[in-house]
Amino acid sequence: MKRSTFAGLLAALFVFGTTLCASPAQALTVQLTPSGAEPNAAGQATIDTISYRGKSFAPYGNAWFYSYSGNLTVTCQGLTPGATYWTSAGTVKAAQDGTLHASVKNWSFFYKFIFTSTRPNLTGYWVYPIVLVSRVNSDGSCTVVLAAQLPLLPRPGM
Repeated sequence: MKRSTFAGLLAALFVFGTTLCASPAQALTVQLTPSGAEPNAAGQATIDTISYRGKSFAPYGNAWFYSYSGNLTVTCQGLTPGATYWTSAGTVKAAQDGTLHASVKNWSFFYKFIFTSTRPNLTGYWVYPIVLVSRVNSDGSCTVVLAAQLPLLPRPGM
């Protein structure tokens, strides 16, 4: 095999592999964990059409932000019938059977990596985005009913 052909093949494999590894999941479903505020509450959140938006650096916060967007759908059951809930996908009332369905297109979310040290190696920790379902109380306060932390998604160049 000629050197130039071999180099071209390696370059093509590198681009394909990088694209394959760096592409975020096309859809993600997480089970929402009950807080105990409403004993029969259960639900899930699905994010589809996920796209990576980019990375930014907060110099005074020693952090990188990895931004994504996708269509978020939250479905729940076992909620208080007729109660109002604030969700990551919007504010809605639970149906008379205690179910809830909320969705929003192009929901933005991000992961934050906070540096604790850059020498001798880069070290730090991740802050993950969460999906919440909270009951709006009569005094305007909120009580968290369900929540889930999103798993870490692939990032280009990582």
